[in-house]
Amino acid sequence: MLPFLLTFMTFVFWKFELRNKQLVRNGEAALKHLDSLLPVEGTGAEPHVLRILTRDDYLSGQGDGSPHKRRWTYSRCFNAVFLVFGISGFILGIVCLFH
Repeated sequence: MLPFLLTFMTFVFWKFELRNKQLVRNGEAALKHLDSLLPVEGTGAEPHVLRILTRDDYLSGQGDGSPHKRRWTYSRCFNAVFLVFGISGFILGIVCLFH
């Protein structure tokens, strides 16, 4: 039963991660709005250092019109771990049932 418990716990933590991601995105949207209210201008095309999220988007290549670059974000790293543990637990559980 332990391999199936591992798979179940992986699913639960994956759902927690999805909820956390949603909350972070909500917070980022609010901060971007507050950033836009600041009366500061950047130098050239680069956003001012006080516009933290807008500047991060620009520096990471998301705000300059280029296609989104595939980065290893926290979410992507967690999803990789969840996938490995979930599939491993499920396969190990099936193997244990047949032996």
